[in-house]
Amino acid sequence: MLQATARDCTLGGVQQSGIGKTLREATLWPIRMFLSDLRRIFCKRPPILALQNMLARLDPALDEQPYFQLDWGSNPPEARHASWDYCDMAGRYVDALILIRQMTGNRTGLDVEVRLRTFLLARANTQDGLFTMPKRPGRTTVPTCSVRAAPCLAWSAGFCSQAIPKYRPGLTRLIAGLSRIALHHDDYCVYPKDRWIDGVWVEGGLWNGKAPGYAIQQVIGIARYYEATGNPVALDLAGKLARYFVYHSGVVINFDGTFQGHTHSGGILPKHTWRAALCAPGPRRGADRLEPARL
Repeated sequence: MLQATARDCTLGGVQQSGIGKTLREATLWPIRMFLSDLRRIFCKRPPILALQNMLARLDPALDEQPYFQLDWGSNPPEARHASWDYCDMAGRYVDALILIRQMTGNRTGLDVEVRLRTFLLARANTQDGLFTMPKRPGRTTVPTCSVRAAPCLAWSAGFCSQAIPKYRPGLTRLIAGLSRIALHHDDYCVYPKDRWIDGVWVEGGLWNGKAPGYAIQQVIGIARYYEATGNPVALDLAGKLARYFVYHSGVVINFDGTFQGHTHSGGILPKHTWRAALCAPGPRRGADRLEPARL
């Protein structure tokens, strides 16, 4: 016959024997396993499916160049290349693959990912640090807003998340180049157009400078790099770009903390922007809108 001892546990003020505790744990075990399965299904399976999708949208015949366009109108549907493959898609894919592997531990296609990184880094100008799309007949190289932002995301993820030191010099040059081509004012800076060609801003691009969120995408990568290194150029650039987005664009941040406009990065962009705007040196207006903006 089982006997309670001085080491028996107490639950709800009632003395419980060792066997009672064991029975309670046995009852809770299926519930814990069920919740664990739910976390695995909802937190790991979707990212792994996304990883598989990205790996399937790379072209091994062209050094893992991504396919930007999925043409559902053709019969059968097929993937097609476009100018957005080179820096925009490649940069976002490298960033996403690194983060997905951190979330899931999945190592599928690592060799393919390495080749994709090589494909992306080949687009970097070793002199000014900027990324450009390749020349084609009748077109010069064009570092558009996405061409600037996506490689910054990729390099900062590789350097900051994976501690790959060889990325640091190139990322430093990129951020210096991004600062150099911005128009700097007292407490903010701005990219007036989408396209920078041969040392000048020119008309054209998707938004032609009229979408503040589109132009400020690189703040996320720049903020990552500053947090990892304390680089003063990164801090100055992130703060000035963020203050333009928050205080000077005139179309984005509302007094209740909500935002509107073309961000191209969903909810993550305003949070990084607020952090950069309020934590970087310089005027700190609108702190009353910080907490609502985090929601």
